Amino acid sequence: MPRTGSRLCGTVEYEIRADISQTGACHCGMCRKWSGGVYPGVEVPDGGLPITRTDQLKTCTSSPWAERVFYGACGSRLWYRVSAPGSHQGTYHPGFGTLDDTDRMEMT
Repeated sequence: MPRTGSRLCGTVEYEIRADISQTGACHCGMCRKWSGGVYPGVEVPDGGLPITRTDQLKTCTSSPWAERVFYGACGSRLWYRVSAPGSHQGTYHPGFGTLDDTDRMEMT
């Protein structure tokens, strides 16, 4: 079942085409600085979050292992993406709070 999400201003919308049913919360120093607290997100495999509108997306290489993407017009965080080689390379981690429907999601 695809899940949709959007940002604060409603301009950027996305659809997750992968089957996701779990969310986790990262509390590393990087995520705390980026989110202002813990960062609850969902893991979406590479290819499971097609991006069609990129004109206002801004990317910041935040560490040797990840890049963070935000919307330039309103400043809303969109996701972080693992860029380091390994089993999680290419995965997206959009914020849980941006999902339009969180039914049947389990905190793991």
